[in-house]
Amino acid sequence: MDSLVIESRVYIDQECYPIATTLALDALKIMQEVRSSIYLPTLRNIHEMLKASPEGNSSEVAELGIRLLFLEYPDVFSPHNKRSLSCSLSTTTKRCTKEVSARDLGLYSGRQ
Repeated sequence: MDSLVIESRVYIDQECYPIATTLALDALKIMQEVRSSIYLPTLRNIHEMLKASPEGNSSEVAELGIRLLFLEYPDVFSPHNKRSLSCSLSTTTKRCTKEVSARDLGLYSGRQ
C-alpha cells in the first residue's frame, strides 16, 4: 500500500494522471479491505491534485472522491444509519429528503 501511494504521487509529478488515479484507487481499495485510514490525508491531497489536473472531471477521479468519503464517513453511508441521505424514486419525480449527516457532508444542495 505504501508504494502505491508514493507511486501515485510520482505519476502526478510526471503528469501521468490516469496512472496516478489508478494507483490511488488501488491503495484506497486496500485501505478499505484492511479497515485502515493511515493514508487518508495523503490520498485526500492526491485527490485534490487530481481534481485540479486536466483529468479532474474523469469518472475515475470522481470515484476516488466518493471512495474517500465512504472511508472517511463510514457511518453516514451505512444502510443501518437512520440519519443518512434517503432518496425515494416515484413515477414522476425523484425526491431526496435531507438529513443532518447529508447536510454536514455537503451532499444536500437544498434544492428538490
